[in-house]
Amino acid sequence: MTEYELIQEYYSKIPELLGQPRVSFLIGAGCSACAGLVFMSELTKKVCEKLNPSLTSDTDEKIAYQLLQDIRIKFDGLDNVSIEDFLSEIQDIDAILQRQKLKGIDNPIYPSNGDKFGVLHSQLLLKRIKEEIRTILGSNITTIKYHRNFCRAIHYNLTKGRTRTKHPVNYFILNYDTLFEDALALEGIAFNDGFVGGATAWWDHLRFGGEEFFLGGSRPLEARVYKLHGSIDWIKPEKSEFPIRMRLTLPKEEIIGSGEPVVIFPSSAKYKETQYDPYAQMMISFRKYLTSTENHILAIMGYGFNDEHINIEIHDAIKNSNGALSVVIFYGGDNLHKTLKSWLSENEISSQILILGKKGIWKDGQKIIKSSKDIDWYRFENISDFISGVI
Repeated sequence: MTEYELIQEYYSKIPELLGQPRVSFLIGAGCSACAGLVFMSELTKKVCEKLNPSLTSDTDEKIAYQLLQDIRIKFDGLDNVSIEDFLSEIQDIDAILQRQKLKGIDNPIYPSNGDKFGVLHSQLLLKRIKEEIRTILGSNITTIKYHRNFCRAIHYNLTKGRTRTKHPVNYFILNYDTLFEDALALEGIAFNDGFVGGATAWWDHLRFGGEEFFLGGSRPLEARVYKLHGSIDWIKPEKSEFPIRMRLTLPKEEIIGSGEPVVIFPSSAKYKETQYDPYAQMMISFRKYLTSTENHILAIMGYGFNDEHINIEIHDAIKNSNGALSVVIFYGGDNLHKTLKSWLSENEISSQILILGKKGIWKDGQKIIKSSKDIDWYRFENISDFISGVI
């Protein structure tokens, strides 16, 4: 079989794989680029440029922004470093300062390159970064057609003439934007994201954990949406234990108080986020559905495997599923990430992993084809067009 024929054969398998009765998607930032949103590297650059000490006259802002620049310089020249890593660093610093304050240390400070950063500065910086991320990702959406076509194909007519999905589809989303929630709503697909209400809504952990619910007494649940890293439309009011979704036209300061104007979990959430909802419950659900003993497909799209705690969960799920979980990875890197190389080297799980990569195909732990040119199935918009019949 020629290289072209083999690639076409695997192209033809995509609708069958994604059309299985039980399917989950892990969605990374690469799936938002086709809507006009920036990649993580560009997001990082934009945030760091905007939060520059030289651009503010406020003394506390200057100090806070200097902490960001110090962290950026520390990671300068390293691959696969993003604003999520910077947020994790700042959160770690803030946790140290908060712990010292809780123990009774007056005005705890954190030394960094001779500067002195306090709780005020770490908290201010976390707030400003999250607000800037919301500003960047909350605008300039050029199109949502690829997300709509994808959701419509998955839920209505992907394969074998089905009219609706038999089981709820899980969307585990690492992005902060709302493209998938918006696409599902625009296509009239009933989904549960843990919130009750509309543009303004509250978190209900009881509803989120349910297997299914009904709208108007007759509409079954068709999808679950898990925003594993938070969302640009979540806030946390000062006196609330849980986030709410808030319409941006409301009086923000009145509702939030001294709470969080944007709820975003860094890529290595280690402290209170791991203990409380919604983060804790979403990660439990991630683990629960991927380790189900029923045959299940996890399709990974637009993800660069730079989030170690997510990688660990996927790896453990493959091992603990007793062969029931199959993972299909649409991979856009020129070279396989070290995590994927490690998984493929494990005989115990390699047979459960299929990688449809930009540079080739890996199956049963082996590279079965090295393409002489880029294979475009790693692009979300191309997958969307293909399964929806556009191409």
